[in-house]
Amino acid sequence: EENLRTTSIDALSGRTTYNDGEIAIVDTSGHIDEKGNARFKLDMTLLFICLEGEVEGVINNKPVSIKKNDMVICAPNFIIENMSNNDKVKGMTLCLSPSLMLRVKALTSNSWDFLQYIKHNPIIPLTDEQVGIFLQYYEMMCSSLNRCTGNQHKEIVYSLLTAFFYELFTAVELLSPQIGRNITSADLIF
Repeated sequence: EENLRTTSIDALSGRTTYNDGEIAIVDTSGHIDEKGNARFKLDMTLLFICLEGEVEGVINNKPVSIKKNDMVICAPNFIIENMSNNDKVKGMTLCLSPSLMLRVKALTSNSWDFLQYIKHNPIIPLTDEQVGIFLQYYEMMCSSLNRCTGNQHKEIVYSLLTAFFYELFTAVELLSPQIGRNITSADLIF
């Protein structure tokens, strides 16, 4: 498509505080200005929690307004365009490679319903308590990623990501009870 750039974790190198090709922690404090013809097709999963300010733009051809305590979830192949803000934005951003997402244990049992939900609802409103929980996981992941190396440290991060996603599934289930229930053959027929 015209003016559509694919963005992967590798392309974020100048804007990250950590990036190993599988996990990137992006610095999202400050002014976001991607107005104009900026269109990005993601080759990663992007998770952003807005802690201050407001961001407006378009995700998958749908206008969005992201405000404090909103989590934005964009899976690979989501298209983001014209993101901008009027205020200083502060947030938490994790970018995860497709190969890493395949290894996160929480995704194996809940992924289909969850992906269908976020495809149509990429913004999840969170309570203050939920934001606090996600920030604790985020800070533990950042600490672990920046502190040590070796096989065990990666396993710790994968475990934290698994717990993070279970918390996320719980938050989404509160918004849409359909997510948590098992699909039956009647659901597939009708």
